[in-house]
Amino acid sequence: MTDNPAEVYRTRLPEALETFDRYREAHREWREKVAAFCEKHSDTPKFWHNSFLHHEYFIGLVAPKDGKLAPGWRIERKNGMMVPAKRTPEGKALAAEMRKIDTGPVLTLGGMPQESSVEYSDGSGRGRIYTFGVKRGDDYLEVSWAVPVPQDKIDFEIWEKVPLSQWHAEREALALPDPEAGES
Repeated sequence: MTDNPAEVYRTRLPEALETFDRYREAHREWREKVAAFCEKHSDTPKFWHNSFLHHEYFIGLVAPKDGKLAPGWRIERKNGMMVPAKRTPEGKALAAEMRKIDTGPVLTLGGMPQESSVEYSDGSGRGRIYTFGVKRGDDYLEVSWAVPVPQDKIDFEIWEKVPLSQWHAEREALALPDPEAGES
């Protein structure tokens, strides 16, 4: 979630909550598969990954602490991660095994765009691509954006726009101590 969003949207549709819960479970299972692969080939479940627009990619392993690599592995010079040495038969087999689990599940929420792009005001045609932050509450799903999103990209049958004043007031209320709880 963005701490100081430009826009916030919320839904209480059971289908949206189920979609997010399925994504979260699939993501947990994917990370467990990747961690198991890493533990099998290194001495740690930690791994290198890359994220872009709610896509997560497994790109390498954290090298063993003792620095000893099994056949088929090499250390990437640029960043020190352990990757398959694809010039060897063992490395080719490891790369094929990695490809089976290299991409995590993608979070797609109906009625909400995956990204919003903003062009810089310098006239260069360059810009940035933004994606949303997401929070699962007990009975709602909330999406926050750091930039305004074109309204024609949002399905208001699914999502309601939350006024920022309301959103900040809700956050402040959660941070206040409960007067009924007394001093500790």
